Amino acid sequence: MDMIDFFTRSRFGMFVHFGLYSIPAGVWKGREQGRNHYAEWIRYQALWPDGGAIPDGEYRALASEFNPAAFDADAWAEEIRNAGMKYVVITAKHHDGFALWDSRVSGFNIVKATPFRRDLIRELKEACDRRGIVLGAYYSHWLDWEFPGGGLPLWPEIPEDPPLEQPSDAEFEHYFTAKCLPQVTELLDGYGIRLFWFDNWCKCSLLTEARLEKLIDLVHSRGGIVNSRIGVTWNHSGGDAAGIDYLSMGDNQFPDKAIPRPWETSGTFNESWGYHRLDYRWKTTDFLLKCLISNASRNGNYQLNIGPHADGSIPAPSVRRLREIGAWLAVNGESVYNTACAPQPEPGWGRLTLGKDGALYAHVFENHPACQLVIEAVSAAPRSARILETDQRVPFHHGEGRLTLQMPPESVNSPLNVVKIEF
Repeated sequence: MDMIDFFTRSRFGMFVHFGLYSIPAGVWKGREQGRNHYAEWIRYQALWPDGGAIPDGEYRALASEFNPAAFDADAWAEEIRNAGMKYVVITAKHHDGFALWDSRVSGFNIVKATPFRRDLIRELKEACDRRGIVLGAYYSHWLDWEFPGGGLPLWPEIPEDPPLEQPSDAEFEHYFTAKCLPQVTELLDGYGIRLFWFDNWCKCSLLTEARLEKLIDLVHSRGGIVNSRIGVTWNHSGGDAAGIDYLSMGDNQFPDKAIPRPWETSGTFNESWGYHRLDYRWKTTDFLLKCLISNASRNGNYQLNIGPHADGSIPAPSVRRLREIGAWLAVNGESVYNTACAPQPEPGWGRLTLGKDGALYAHVFENHPACQLVIEAVSAAPRSARILETDQRVPFHHGEGRLTLQMPPESVNSPLNVVKIEF
């Protein structure tokens, strides 16, 4: 499989943040963690700004409690497939250094250090394979708060942050060669992972060009792909990003124009990535669908994150929204998958995508009775226009390079209609 071709055609995937941090879920000893709502950062934010990090021994002890008995790989994979997602990227190892597979490199993993004693990555890979879903791995290649020499948060970033001393270059080299590269090799060779999501968002002197080249070459040697947040520099016009295969935007960052190379936005259902028991800022299905459609219309993917409970079950608000998105895609998926940015200007009332067969898809964000939708720069007259969900004919007028669609009054009752225009 050509991974970058698959990635570009897929348009929609899942992100999963799951690990030891799912147990405290943003609250440590009765106190909500400070600084931000990223529950997966609790190791260094539990007591912020008073006292800094959770002591290493106390955090590592969470492994003895980690027993996600409700985890069902087939149930997860079914939700992913039913949501219309084509791939899933899971935090195989996040910043705390804990691995969700049976790693020979470090005993700080789900099989050797927890009562669960099952290889979650292996089970999920097999469940995804049975359904034609591609499993990818998030791997924290820079920050590792467990292994000697692993990177630490670049604090202070703001005055209240507790100061932290980074490892020396020699110490980081030990981590990089003794843990990072061998564990990525395990995921490549032992699990067949080919889609990698590395995480860096700032200039870090430890991530030298030579180290990044080693890591990129390792993944490429097995036919895998890597993202821009591995640490190379890039910009939204697609330049200055040698060696990487696709661009990763900042967290919940949505560009307002097309980007001429493969790219994606990773976004959350609420605020946190890992499960946060006090995070009730849930986004609506309508908002999430518009994020997906907008990215597809600008040549990008949308990777929507879930943070499972510590027992391995998926929070109900995520499940409901996933199923609602999947229901919309079951009807309108051809307007998203395997599409590209349309050559016409983006209209104020919605978004346009271009199908591989030349069909133009008009996604209607704003609709009202007697609504007229104008699409500029349409050179040829269409032969038909119809609403995908109902197959209802949409009257249109074409002249002087402008296409005007007259939306049927009944369509106002259906949010996010898609009109397929064929030539």
